[in-house]
Amino acid sequence: ENNKPRDMLIDRLKMLEQNAKSASFLAIVQSSGYGKTRTILEVAKARRVVYLLCSDIQGGLQLPAVVNTFVKVIKASVTTEFRERRAVTFLESVVNCANKYETAKGLFDAQFTKAKFGDFYDDLKTAFKLATTTPFSPIKNETDEASLKSSPPTPLVVVFDEALCLTEDKDEHNELQFTLRKYGRS
Repeated sequence: ENNKPRDMLIDRLKMLEQNAKSASFLAIVQSSGYGKTRTILEVAKARRVVYLLCSDIQGGLQLPAVVNTFVKVIKASVTTEFRERRAVTFLESVVNCANKYETAKGLFDAQFTKAKFGDFYDDLKTAFKLATTTPFSPIKNETDEASLKSSPPTPLVVVFDEALCLTEDKDEHNELQFTLRKYGRS
């Protein structure tokens, strides 16, 4: 088995994590059929990765309902501010759900079962819906403070696969990348 692509990606992720001046953002671009998704899923067995498929893969995986909802919200957003708020809310929901799993294997197993997406995505759907329907309150209780201070055991990698579907034109694509990069720094 050729692990070179997986090992190269893991090395690049380590470099990004060590460089505090760099945003934790990495684009993997290649033609169809070169193994991008397979490589990411292999990395997910060794690193804490959340895999977000944003468009159906012909003859393969279909995007989870929660990601479909997110994609629709982003595409339908009229203003940059709303799109950015929803993207950040979605990413916060992803991180909160992922932090329940301490190991790469635990997170991987929660996301994938035989030939379909697992319970992680149902939990994410609930968390995202709650985050977008609950009014904001600046008052935090002790549980909130404790959860803010706790940190995951290892860094989390969030992957948006087939993500070009999120944007219709170059300006929107750059805008969404900026939002994701900005969030990745905080």
